[in-house]
Amino acid sequence: MKFSKRTKKKVSACLSMILAVNTCSVISFIASGSDSAEASTASSPAVSKAATYLGTKVNPDKSIGDNRIINDTSYALSALRASGAKGYEDSFGWLSDKADSQNTDITARLASSSGNSEYLGQMETKQNKDGGFGLYPDYSSDVLDSLLVLNAINETGYSGTDISGASVCSYLINAKNKDGGFAYAESNKSDPLLTAIAVYDIGRFCEKNRLDMSQFSTSISYISDNIEDSYEDGDIQKTICKYLALSTSGQNPQLDDVIKKLEAAQKSDGSFAGDITTTYWAIKLLEAGEKSGIEDPVTSTSTATTQTGTTTTSSAVTTSMTTTTSIPPTPVSELKLNSSIKDGTVELRWNDISDNNNTFRYKLYRRGNGGEWESNNVNSTIAADATFKDANAPKTPQFLDAVIDSGKIILSVQSKDTATVYEYYVSAESEENVIVVSNTTKHEALSGIAGFVAKVTDSDKSSPALIEYESDKKTIKDLIKADKDGKADITVVPNDPFSPQYIHIFAADNAGNISSEIIAPIPESTITAKITADKTTYSAGDTVSLSVVSESAPFDSKADAKVTVIDEKGNKVSEHNFDKDTVITADKGHKDTVEIKLPDNVSGKMKAVITWSRNGEEAASAETEFTVSASGKTTTTSSATTTKTTSTTSTTSKTTSTATKTTSKTTTSTAKTTSSAPVTTTTTTTTTQPVQEKTKLGDVNFDNKVDSVDASLILAEYAKISTNQNTTFNEKQFTAGDVDETNVIDSVDASKVLAYYSYTSTGGKLSDMRDWLELTAEAPKKED
Repeated sequence: MKFSKRTKKKVSACLSMILAVNTCSVISFIASGSDSAEASTASSPAVSKAATYLGTKVNPDKSIGDNRIINDTSYALSALRASGAKGYEDSFGWLSDKADSQNTDITARLASSSGNSEYLGQMETKQNKDGGFGLYPDYSSDVLDSLLVLNAINETGYSGTDISGASVCSYLINAKNKDGGFAYAESNKSDPLLTAIAVYDIGRFCEKNRLDMSQFSTSISYISDNIEDSYEDGDIQKTICKYLALSTSGQNPQLDDVIKKLEAAQKSDGSFAGDITTTYWAIKLLEAGEKSGIEDPVTSTSTATTQTGTTTTSSAVTTSMTTTTSIPPTPVSELKLNSSIKDGTVELRWNDISDNNNTFRYKLYRRGNGGEWESNNVNSTIAADATFKDANAPKTPQFLDAVIDSGKIILSVQSKDTATVYEYYVSAESEENVIVVSNTTKHEALSGIAGFVAKVTDSDKSSPALIEYESDKKTIKDLIKADKDGKADITVVPNDPFSPQYIHIFAADNAGNISSEIIAPIPESTITAKITADKTTYSAGDTVSLSVVSESAPFDSKADAKVTVIDEKGNKVSEHNFDKDTVITADKGHKDTVEIKLPDNVSGKMKAVITWSRNGEEAASAETEFTVSASGKTTTTSSATTTKTTSTTSTTSKTTSTATKTTSKTTTSTAKTTSSAPVTTTTTTTTTQPVQEKTKLGDVNFDNKVDSVDASLILAEYAKISTNQNTTFNEKQFTAGDVDETNVIDSVDASKVLAYYSYTSTGGKLSDMRDWLELTAEAPKKED
């Protein structure tokens, strides 16, 4: 169901908490106004010294710290604002000049550093269906960008309804690794610092909105297990963020001793570790230590004051009319969902948490592929999903190898099926409006690759209509079965060997889903030729008998041929033309004898040349030499033949045209051509390039940074390659962009660049991306 923007604002306030899966185990509503973040007073000498340090890092252009990216400036402004410092309007002006409303990272940092929630209004349409945020609209969600938005919500006191902080927490729960930690990119190892920052921001949001943190208990344990207390420069930031996380996650750590050690680690210039980002986090912890004696906000009191019909909210008691809101009683039992697959159906069971105090009604939620949640009221604690099925098409087939021989091409192809992910959870609601949300369970529907459909046409355009079905409208015609690994060998023969031909290959899974097709041109056949004369010496006026033998591979060819006799000065002595569009078959080739009578007035060295042409271009040629003697003496020795053959070998990446000269008497040889795939027949000349200077991995625009701009350029290049457009990267850019060293520019490279940028954006110190890849066990493996 689609909502208008106005309707969305009305309903999202009440749905955001209920429909945010796994955000909390108990959700209730409180009577409160819309707080805004307020600057604190820099009462601590350590905070004052840290703010002074940040002020000394202002550059002539009014940026703070490293002016190549906005991170230092945004962190510094956030800390200065929180410490109560004034007079940095020009620095914020520098930051706002970098604004890009489409960029989540920049927009969220602007909101956090200014404390202005209006910036979050620019992000209304950026929240993905899974609750998270990507770097740009339509980008898949990632942990860092989602945390930046959640931090901005916390810093600004945002209370709007266009962005759901609860849904961000829902995404983050599903983004956790099995060990409870968070990673910068999917499938990467958990990062202790990122996990601490995540728990800190999630804890702040849950604390304010009365949400339980039990879903993040494994994350809290991961932080405790993986961050040891250290106040050395290289480790202090992790220690700071560890205690910030523990302080907002209900762990109530004793901060007195931590604050003393932190203050002792402060540098004489007021910084912590001589670093802006670390100083920002230190200010946060120092302020948390100052506030540690404040009453727990979960049991705090909000006051409503009525004046001439107008209701306002206040943080202080101003009249005797007071309402106190607290969390309703938590049910004795936790709502636990269990699910399993049986005979293609997902069976779901959960425990009844009703007791003497509360009677609960249950609602089951389901979604597929991260889409919209669907719900059904359930009158029992058992349900089944019989619609569970593989609904995703397989991946586009890929060529593994190609062998061209005996008039056909044998292609080895492979595809992988794409699983459809289904998620389930249960909510329970009592008559007292206590809402309990269960855990989420996931199941993947994956049917596997059934086989491939391969069709040859004269068009290079996408043609889904090539898939045909039997009368039952389900069984796919001409399906070439795949093995258990999704591989198959496909034999290809062109429908018309005399015109351009294209192979279209689709993959089909066992659920009947069809992939997009891979389209590749079938290479044009190669012609070889040989010509020999019956003698090596003739007299003027004699008839020269020339034997012509030509072959075509791997398919028949159609071409025009002529034999020309040329004297040693290059003058044409005689010429014989074959029939137009002569056919050279792949099995028998073409054999002919040409009789040419020599003029009476010629003598000296001569050569006869056979030339085959297609579409006005030479396809093959060969020549033989002989002598015309004025004395009339003849010799019957067999003539030597020079053969020039133009052959084309197609590969998946480039095509090499090879011209060979062969000197022989009467012997020819047949070669078998093997290629990795028949992708193109364009002739390309490969030359040895001079040694390039070492490029910085990931830096494709050569600005000495690896950031989101580089990732966008790599994605744009990948889009061009994927749609058969010409590449725009030069060799140096290709080397920098191929971060996983697979000799292919693709979305994986862009993803790794974004992950590395996320790492450096949160204070990561490894300046060489290769070092970071090795650290995260993502380094490309080089061949021996």
